[in-house]
Amino acid sequence: MPPPADPKFYRGSYENPIEVYLRRRRHHRNLRRAALGVALVAALILGNQNLWPDLSSLVGAGQLPPMPSSSKNVGGRTMGTPGATSDGEILVPAHVDARQAQEIAQRIEQYATPIQTLLTNAGECPEAPVTQPQDLDSFINTWNDSRRLVGLKPITALAANHPAWKDLSEGGISLARSLKISHGLVPAKDFKCRTVGGAKATYRADINYRLLAGSSNVMPLVNQKSRENLPRVSYELINFLDDDGKNNENVGHRIDMLDPTLDKTAVSVVALLNTGEVEQVSKISGYQFPKDNLGYGFVISSSVNALTQVRETDDQQLSEAARAAYPGETHQFENLRSAPPQIAWPAAGYVPAKLMPGALDVPGFERTDPGRWSLSVRDQNPSLFVDAKVEVWEENTFNGEAHKLPLQSETPVNPLAANRFGYPTITFKPLPLDHPGFTKLPVDTVKVFRVRVTTKDGHSWQYPVKTFSRLETFQAPKLELPEAIAEMSEAEHQQLPFKLTGTAGTDFGLELSRAGTSAFYPLFHGAWDGRMMGTELEEEISLTGVALRPGDRVRMWARNDQGESAVIAVVKGK
Repeated sequence: MPPPADPKFYRGSYENPIEVYLRRRRHHRNLRRAALGVALVAALILGNQNLWPDLSSLVGAGQLPPMPSSSKNVGGRTMGTPGATSDGEILVPAHVDARQAQEIAQRIEQYATPIQTLLTNAGECPEAPVTQPQDLDSFINTWNDSRRLVGLKPITALAANHPAWKDLSEGGISLARSLKISHGLVPAKDFKCRTVGGAKATYRADINYRLLAGSSNVMPLVNQKSRENLPRVSYELINFLDDDGKNNENVGHRIDMLDPTLDKTAVSVVALLNTGEVEQVSKISGYQFPKDNLGYGFVISSSVNALTQVRETDDQQLSEAARAAYPGETHQFENLRSAPPQIAWPAAGYVPAKLMPGALDVPGFERTDPGRWSLSVRDQNPSLFVDAKVEVWEENTFNGEAHKLPLQSETPVNPLAANRFGYPTITFKPLPLDHPGFTKLPVDTVKVFRVRVTTKDGHSWQYPVKTFSRLETFQAPKLELPEAIAEMSEAEHQQLPFKLTGTAGTDFGLELSRAGTSAFYPLFHGAWDGRMMGTELEEEISLTGVALRPGDRVRMWARNDQGESAVIAVVKGK
């Protein structure tokens, strides 16, 4: 059996722009939204009780895997073709292959453009700007690429004349000008430039709000080069998925972004330049800027608002007009018929490093909690994950070297995260707060984690997460193994050399078939099975502990999304 190995992390770093301090704050939407019953939410969105969708036919029972039997595999079963294992455990499938995941990683960087709508000479309450096409495309395209990773349908923009566009923009102006954040812009007295539409839209939107401060030289900010220091639009969407913050344990933003029923949306992206005493701004906003930023300088406040709810509300802090529902064409409940039965974040399979929770490498970003991973499963029991067991292994080529990670923080597991439309969700935190992330992984290298979630009733799901910074090699596996090996007793020693090439993250395993039989079974309960972390692996496997007789066959297999390979070595007599 291979020896255990300590975890090896690739430490990253970031370049911090001079005299720029960036700190993010997001506010979790009202928790009452998560507590509403599924049918009630659907009715409110559609605005008519006669139009309630029959969710029982869309979100049925029977999504649970069978009870698993005991398994002797080291650190869990090796992942193969998605589906159910022989012991009933569900293997959560990947929805993109390695090449498609790399294409998504490239697009995330292409979409990482500075916010285009920077109002530098605006009055106290400027007219609500139209979201710039580049900002809108960057945000929604990143959103759809993230949804694609988990098998969800893409969303599109609402009609240009939908009232939410103007309302969201007015809400963004109010948030940015007031240096505060609130769903519904309440209390009203604290928000400058507040409108009924702005209150209505921000109450129903997910909000990402930032302050950026710098010292005295203000004028260069108006030129395009200096706008490079502005928040990047695609990263704003990633922040919603990341869902950091002490008040975001329920990952409501993430669940909104990955809502299977969401069909259309409106988005506002706006940034305002304010000049004056940064120290005074710090007092108003509650942000503590670094000492070298105090004094006369600039403050840029930006707000990205994405409409994810349209329902009516009875919140008495809002006016009657603000409580009214928007037109209900934003959600399509028929999507539940084709939605995946499990939604994991990070997704099963290949995941770009910048989409890993707790690993976004943004200059000046100040994390407050370890990154939250989550699994949502389609089932009618909202308490499905109460008392569930979560296990996460960091892999190191062979299963026998897998390192089980301790879960982090004061709240390592939240079994009652936001529950939308029949998808109870559990969150967990496998990596420490100071984890450096994965953006500095070498080219064609993956870091693999294996996740298993088991309910108190014994239902179980498992999946690998293969994160990477950049992939360039996409090849079907190729295996080399000796044609013959010598017979041996259990006490004898013999090494079996092999060579494997292919895409990073290729799965492989070793099996044995006794002479005169056709069936193969895993050697050493799968301890020598594993994954190739790069594009080439050349190793020797110890066969000590297994008796090999003439006519026995040792088979090695390898599989990735480009193809599969298997080679057999026959045992010969001495």
